[in-house]
This record gives sequence, structure tokens and C-alpha cells, in this order.
Amino acid sequence: MSEKEEQPLKIYLRLSGEGADRFQRIKEAMGLKNDTEVIRSLITWYWKTHEDELVPQLHYVNADEEGVKILDRKIPEVVQVHITRKGVKCSYCKTNNCRHVKYALNQPDVQKTITKKRKEGWNLP
Repeated sequence: MSEKEEQPLKIYLRLSGEGADRFQRIKEAMGLKNDTEVIRSLITWYWKTHEDELVPQLHYVNADEEGVKILDRKIPEVVQVHITRKGVKCSYCKTNNCRHVKYALNQPDVQKTITKKRKEGWNLP
């Protein structure tokens, strides 16, 4: 099976007592007839309500000759973390010890590059 093919998530739910009563009340309040639609609606509502908590704020974009690009969804902006012989520095925060730098330095391919550059005499953390 290729990566693009997705298997549907199968959920089997058994409720009794108070849980079943709550489910029925929610279903009636939403005006839905199908139990599956209740679950889909609750997932959609929860996602919209808590998306900021569920989607990572920082996202690794790529590494290039200048350093590492990171998408900061809070700003929202792509931030460049420069990696040079003198060290690392965030183009957004103008420091070498911000959340962007810490995130960049924890990326596996960046760690490999830093290890290699240290062996070449670069002053890197």
C-alpha cells in the first residue's frame, strides 16, 4: 500500500448508563439521526475549539546553505535560523537562544550537519 492510500479509522464505541444517556442527549440536541455523525460533529467541534493546542506551533521547513527555515504558526512567518562558523542566530528574535534556535537544533538532519561542522572547527553549540 502506498503512503497516499489511507485506511479508514474504525471506531467501535460501547456506552452504557450515564455515558449512553449523555450521548443520546447530545445526539438529540444536535438533531442528528446517525451515531457516526454525532462523533464526526464532536471531532470537528473539538478541533475548531482546540486547534491551537493540537497543531504544533513550530514546523521544520528545510535546511539550506544559510541555515534552517522554520514556520512559526504563531507569528505566522517563516523564520531563518542562521548557522555560521561563529554560531547560530535567529533572524526573527536576533538571539542565539530563542525557541526557534532550540527547535532548529533539535532537528535530526541539523544535528548531523552540526556534528560535521564541529569536526571542521566551527564554533557551534
